[in-house]
Amino acid sequence: MRIATDPLRSRATVQSAIHWTAHPVSRVCITFSSQSLRREVKILGIACVATTLALATIGTRSADAQVPAATATRAQTQDLQVLRRALEQRQAVEVNRAAVVNPAPAPAPAAAANVARPMPPSNLQIASGVLYRVPVVGDEDRRLNEALSSRIQGSGGDVQTHAVTAIPGLIRQLAKDGTQVQLKPYILAGEPLSYDANLDVFLGSIRVGVADLFDDVEGRALSAPVTFEVLEQGLARPNSISVDKTSPPHQIIEIRVANPQSIVTIHVATRFQPEGVKIDVPVAPTLVLHAERAEIQGYGLESTSVRISAIGPLRSEGQRVQLSAVPSAFFTPGEVVLDAQGTGTVDVRSDNTGPVSITASAPGYTPGSARLKFLPPIRTLVAGASADWAAA
Repeated sequence: MRIATDPLRSRATVQSAIHWTAHPVSRVCITFSSQSLRREVKILGIACVATTLALATIGTRSADAQVPAATATRAQTQDLQVLRRALEQRQAVEVNRAAVVNPAPAPAPAAAANVARPMPPSNLQIASGVLYRVPVVGDEDRRLNEALSSRIQGSGGDVQTHAVTAIPGLIRQLAKDGTQVQLKPYILAGEPLSYDANLDVFLGSIRVGVADLFDDVEGRALSAPVTFEVLEQGLARPNSISVDKTSPPHQIIEIRVANPQSIVTIHVATRFQPEGVKIDVPVAPTLVLHAERAEIQGYGLESTSVRISAIGPLRSEGQRVQLSAVPSAFFTPGEVVLDAQGTGTVDVRSDNTGPVSITASAPGYTPGSARLKFLPPIRTLVAGASADWAAA
């Protein structure tokens, strides 16, 4: 570029060439024919270089901060590879192919030999369609669980926010493509239990899956599905489910509870853990409304009592509940204070006819609602007409 100087100070012009590099500290080379400009640009160059050095220092510190995390990741990967080599060479035990999940009486000695038998090390051929239990010793199961948690947290999606419960031990089998896989079954806490007014029950879910901790392939078809069963059969739909691919994706089991407390405990079993592992399904804090009568006469001639119950882990005694109605209704009292059992009642009366939706709300709770129907006062009119007729 060409730079023109003030003609009163100098008639000289300056020809300069500027070269930038990708190095954090950029280099500037300028050739001048003006002594005054040389001094000014020198000062400016010193300031620019100082700023660039400061930015480079910040970038270096940021890179240094990432070193411990990268080192930890490499250490975990190396540990997992060491664990993999040890487990793949360990003798496994074949498990009966029958889908027996619930605990059963011990088999007779003659039949016991058919339930489990030792298998050669995994570098020899194993049968397709058969599950094998791999014994784990010492802290191996803890290390496997840590690898499972890292795998799930790194898979993205909403599963990052859900608690992971691993089934103890490790499963070996052949995938349908002939690849030998080492599987870790696990359960994810799904959706918390929330109230469904149409069904008058609390609905939630859990998710189940199996992870191949030593391979990144997801959705690999398995030759022998892994079955999960909820021992509290009345609470689960379906009661049992089979996973025939490595996870994710996960299989979902719905949990239904009519009157939960602050938490619902279930037990999920597999062939390798017939007594089940404990899973706590949280309950979303919710207000539930139950009307004594769903239909009453309108125009203020009748009223009905509505019971309000606070469900969930929050302390509800003394909680103030606000009431509203669409299109309109009258409440007595206008605000309900819950008792030690987390319940309260309110009388509802309408000055009109037709369907009315009432809602109860309180801080920290999912609002509860109920639908009432206010009927034309036919019964009152008929009763009045009958009384007049009788008097006549």
